Amino acid sequence: MRNLTVVLLVISLTLILVPLTNTSANPVLVWPHSDLMNRESASNLTSWFAEQLDVQIDTSKDGEWHSVYESDLPEFLLAKEAYVLPLVDGMVEAQYLSTGILRNIWLEGNTSYVTKSNEDEELIKVADQITSDLGLNTRQSKLGIGFLVSFPGTPQEEYQWMITLVGVSDLGDPFFFNSISIIVRDSDLRVISVRLYVWYGLSGIPDYTISDAVAIASEFAISEYNATNPNGTSLAVAVRNGKSFVYQVFVTWKEGPESYWTSEVWVDSSTGEVLYRSDPYVVTEDSIPHDSDHSKDPDVSWISWVSLILFVILAILIIFGIFYRLSAERALDQFNRGRIYGYIQANPGIKYTQIRKDLDIKNGTLSYHLWVLERLDFVRSVREGRVRLIYPKGVPFSSGSLILSHLQYAILDILNVEGLMSQSDIARHFRISRQKAHYNIKKLRSLFLVQTTMDGRIELSQKGNETIAEIENRHITNQGSWVPSQG
Repeated sequence: MRNLTVVLLVISLTLILVPLTNTSANPVLVWPHSDLMNRESASNLTSWFAEQLDVQIDTSKDGEWHSVYESDLPEFLLAKEAYVLPLVDGMVEAQYLSTGILRNIWLEGNTSYVTKSNEDEELIKVADQITSDLGLNTRQSKLGIGFLVSFPGTPQEEYQWMITLVGVSDLGDPFFFNSISIIVRDSDLRVISVRLYVWYGLSGIPDYTISDAVAIASEFAISEYNATNPNGTSLAVAVRNGKSFVYQVFVTWKEGPESYWTSEVWVDSSTGEVLYRSDPYVVTEDSIPHDSDHSKDPDVSWISWVSLILFVILAILIIFGIFYRLSAERALDQFNRGRIYGYIQANPGIKYTQIRKDLDIKNGTLSYHLWVLERLDFVRSVREGRVRLIYPKGVPFSSGSLILSHLQYAILDILNVEGLMSQSDIARHFRISRQKAHYNIKKLRSLFLVQTTMDGRIELSQKGNETIAEIENRHITNQGSWVPSQG
């Protein structure tokens, strides 16, 4: 009886003490399964990922490891190496931290997932299907849908939709965890990319709250940088080696009458330790917009605007951090991409369709690799009528060879004479509908001949000015305004 009493007492004390002592907010692995989390399982993980998304593995090639070079990130967020599994049309890449823990996995290539339309409900359906097939429940996640045009000259066949799902965290917005991005190509509504970070749940109560982290970061700025009256704002949280959460805090303080210092400080939620901080940089008064109502109270307005600016920057980082971060050197490591670039170098001005035919590359694959090469400034594409020509960076091409309509030449001419004009002004000048004006201005913008100012007006670009000069030299158009024929 005495032994039974002792056992019951021990059990009772355990039930009482465990909840009291387990107060640390530790990450709890949600996805993938723990057996697939470490680098030793890279081959199994990438193969499983490809099978779940119903893409064909290229059995004639072996998977291989690559170094990953990313800068300006804390060590616990920095991917060090990646395992790449070749697909028949694309690849699967798993990136790992220096500790060998999975950070994210990414599939690039034409999948079997196709949406019925680019309406939000259809895009959400395909996202739900993909996450379900991967065994991930994202129903409580924050949803974002965006239309991506990476640069003004992007051909229509490369327009894309991005669906993002970000898991809700009680500690703050996830940064490099609990997120998935799905890219749908607009031309055929096919899913061509799935990028998924490791998902974690939350256990317990954090030893250090967001307010604690802000106070710690502010004190750190005082002791480390002699900051005066620093103001801290925590906008996001990360995961450190799968073991603890880390707050990201921006600390800002005055540097002088018209400028301010800003530093980024990362604070561990379990220990309160400062794990990483960026060197302070100066934000000047001139770079911070002020609301007229607060012009006499700069101490209030600069803090609110700095916070807003930092929030926007962070939001951009979170969204575009989902994309594959390529260095210029790594861009050409990919076999097909290097082959495409070499072919363009040997054949400047080659047609898009000719590249696809000569190299026997699928349209989706070629579009993606050209998008990467142009984004990294290796090549440049130019439209001549319905034909798309590709040039290596630095190889000049004749603007006089551009095939433009009479109206498009006339729009360039009136912009040369008048300077800045709104789209409505252009429509009224040529007695055409706003829709027709929009279409033709969009065409000129895609050829880098015009550009839009911050206030929405249209002006000639540098290339547009060069084109006008060449047109005048060749006497292609007459001077003065042009009135369209009435038939």
